[in-house]
Amino acid sequence: MPEFIPQTPAPASGVRFFNWPGAGEEISESLKMTHACVIPPGASVIHVGGQAGIRSDNTVPVDLTEEIREAFSHIELSLREAGLTGSSEEVWACVYKVRTYHANTDAGFGLTLHGVLMEYFGKNRPLFTGVDVFKLLRPELHLEIEVEAFLPILVAATQKELLYMDA
Repeated sequence: MPEFIPQTPAPASGVRFFNWPGAGEEISESLKMTHACVIPPGASVIHVGGQAGIRSDNTVPVDLTEEIREAFSHIELSLREAGLTGSSEEVWACVYKVRTYHANTDAGFGLTLHGVLMEYFGKNRPLFTGVDVFKLLRPELHLEIEVEAFLPILVAATQKELLYMDA
């Protein structure tokens, strides 16, 4: 299976991405996603549970793009709380897996979602799974997003040192 080497912290942390030859590579290139990922033993992994586009005032944006961006904002806040640092681009470069759940969507949903994904992921090509569901937590919601990310080796090593210092 041909390896895709992203221009992100992934290779330096031992994270490897793969696509099958031919159509798999073509799909990866056109959709900016990858088909398989290997996380090395001992890597620190962050799991972010389902995040929805609910604002701090408990409302859901009427505009779908704004709703998706709000959910991504919550994900980034969660990733930072879990230890990722740096620019927004550096944080999103550590995400290797995305799963979206969507309900109440129309034919344009996929293109809107893909557009926002490209804003956040840049050169990164995470694994991606999209699942249509009957309904979400609230009837006005269109999606919920889960991600998995790795802590780059230097960040993970620094956090372990701090844990030992606190002991």
